[in-house]
Amino acid sequence: MSRPLVRTAAYLILFATIAVPASAQDAAGTPAPDSPRVTWRFAAGKGSLRLRDVARSRLGHGVDASPVSWEAHGVAFTAERDRSDARRLHRIQASFEQAGHAVFRTPLTAAERPAGDGAVRAAGIIERGRYLFVDLAVPGLDVGFSLQAGAEWNSVTQHFDPSIEVRMRETNLTAGVAAVARLRRWRRLQVDAGWVNGSVLVRTTTEHSAAAEGSVGDWGVGWLTDVTVRAHALLSDTVTLSASYFGTGRGRFVSHGASASGRHRWTVGVSYGR
Repeated sequence: MSRPLVRTAAYLILFATIAVPASAQDAAGTPAPDSPRVTWRFAAGKGSLRLRDVARSRLGHGVDASPVSWEAHGVAFTAERDRSDARRLHRIQASFEQAGHAVFRTPLTAAERPAGDGAVRAAGIIERGRYLFVDLAVPGLDVGFSLQAGAEWNSVTQHFDPSIEVRMRETNLTAGVAAVARLRRWRRLQVDAGWVNGSVLVRTTTEHSAAAEGSVGDWGVGWLTDVTVRAHALLSDTVTLSASYFGTGRGRFVSHGASASGRHRWTVGVSYGR
């Protein structure tokens, strides 16, 4: 277990042990509902994917990855159902990303890859948690934790000279613990953030056009660190304009191979609540 994950879990246990009921009074001008309100969010934007080979891994020192990365950029879409209230957090989100325009990037330059290089990702995640501290330090600042569980499917296709195609399909089951915060100090603006550390169970299938065995499957494990920041601007009693950033860093250890990956996603969309 990584040090950041151990440290986060220790903080959350401490919070749960010493937390006392905070004031139920809402921030001035931004009343949070006592009963859950169902909100639907739909967003679109752009995303990027970065893959690196890992040279070695040392416990407590992270990963030492290759300086050369395969990078692709494309579009991203998300849909979310939020049933949170003043104290509880409950979200279900689905996302789809497609990336192309791939390059090999080194510290000095970037070389374009063939047009067929690209990646596709589909994922779903459920998050449930609680804001242990309401109006912490300043009115409208709520802090707590959540538990997350998710599943995702990835496909990455790469081409190499003279005419070799490598396609890797990956199915991941994820679980993590998040520290979450929400600022609802203003009536028409709310900002929330989450920082997740977790683990991944990986199943990979690799197809190599020049290999004697066409398809090879392996199991593995990994870790993840996710960061999410979102802002919501109220347009009416039911409609909200939202903008969000999502970033993740992951390590994956499968059979005798290892890799590190990073993903970024920026989206803008609308929310409808009732």
